[in-house]
Amino acid sequence: MVKQRRTILDTIPMVAAIFVAIISIVHCQRIASTTPQKVTGQEGEKVDLLCTFGKPIDRCSFEFPNEDRPKLSPSFPARPNYKYFGTGLENGQCGVTIEKLNRELEGNVTCRLDLGDGSDDIIGIIPIEIARPPKQPILFVQNDRKLEAGQEMEAECEYRDGHPHAQVSWFLGGERIIPKNQEFYNNEKDTVISVVSHRLSADDNLKSLVCRLDHQAFDNGYTNTSMQLNVNYQPMALSRDELYISGLEIGRTVDIVLRLRSNPKPRLQWTIEGNSYDEGRQTNKYQVYAAEQDEEGRWIAKLTVIDLSLEDTLRTYMLRASNEFGANDYSVRIGGSQELDDSGLGIVPIIGITVISIFVLLVVALLVVARVTKRWCFAGDSMHPNSPDSEAQIAPEEDKTHEHYEQHDSKVTDDESGDTEHKANGNGKSNGNTSV
Repeated sequence: MVKQRRTILDTIPMVAAIFVAIISIVHCQRIASTTPQKVTGQEGEKVDLLCTFGKPIDRCSFEFPNEDRPKLSPSFPARPNYKYFGTGLENGQCGVTIEKLNRELEGNVTCRLDLGDGSDDIIGIIPIEIARPPKQPILFVQNDRKLEAGQEMEAECEYRDGHPHAQVSWFLGGERIIPKNQEFYNNEKDTVISVVSHRLSADDNLKSLVCRLDHQAFDNGYTNTSMQLNVNYQPMALSRDELYISGLEIGRTVDIVLRLRSNPKPRLQWTIEGNSYDEGRQTNKYQVYAAEQDEEGRWIAKLTVIDLSLEDTLRTYMLRASNEFGANDYSVRIGGSQELDDSGLGIVPIIGITVISIFVLLVVALLVVARVTKRWCFAGDSMHPNSPDSEAQIAPEEDKTHEHYEQHDSKVTDDESGDTEHKANGNGKSNGNTSV
């Protein structure tokens, strides 16, 4: 029993010590509120730091890296590069204005507030970081000389020595692309690497891949590194309209031209009526040229046809364009020009031809109507001796019948005259000498 009491008594000092330690720790952990909680600025920049407590303070001081501890108060004269900041010690405010940041100040700045009651100082900590621009980023594209449409491209952007870290953005041809992986940091080399992946297409050829760094320490706020992509792909298909060439003038030497998308340069071969013509070949009828690149990056495939005939416009011209990444076949049709302007006629001859054509059509129409209605408005009087004022029309058949009857009547009259003369002679009398 006695032993048990001693054990309890022995533990009392230990418990008391722990209690006192806890009180001491709580008492020592009194801290001031800080504004701002962290400073990231550039060299030469002016900043204000403020520590506050809910009671009036007696003394205010700051501890800077690599410097002594200046005491600050509204009543104290300012020190070089430092002066008091706040509304007064009686309001529990201990602050400092740093006129110009420099690299020697980078680190933790500690403020100390003395209440003047013999208690420990109340402290606050504000980290200061001097912004430093990173070095120019380095852009790396895997297999950049063997990029091919339809494949995945992986690119890395690496920069070092930036504080704080820069914000990395990727762009392809002016359009933003999102990295598939987060950035990762190499502590040993103080290097940050950003990785992006993108499925390539033929449209990506000659576009610029850009890695952009945004950082407050850059003069313009950012810098970037770019690389123009060389994406390989086979000759691309053309639309139906692009495969029909119209307006070619018959009898002239003409060019059949196609504009092809291909990378690298395509090899050309034309096939006409079963005969093949490689680039560079020339005959009496055709000349084939090697592909030439235009300002837009397309390849010009040109076939010259000498003395174009109508028969030439009825043929199909087959073109095969190929490179090491594939081939494509094109079926080309052509058409001759049928416009009047191409024949050299001016506007006046065209109007004259039109007016004459209309006049001829009107005359033909009038003749057809007159024949059907049997009314000839322009018939003369000689056709109607017995009816000088009549406008009636006589058909050719009726005219012949009328003539027949006139001849018949004339014959009858002659016969009657002969008979009369014969009778007169028979009687020995002549009526011709009869006097009345």
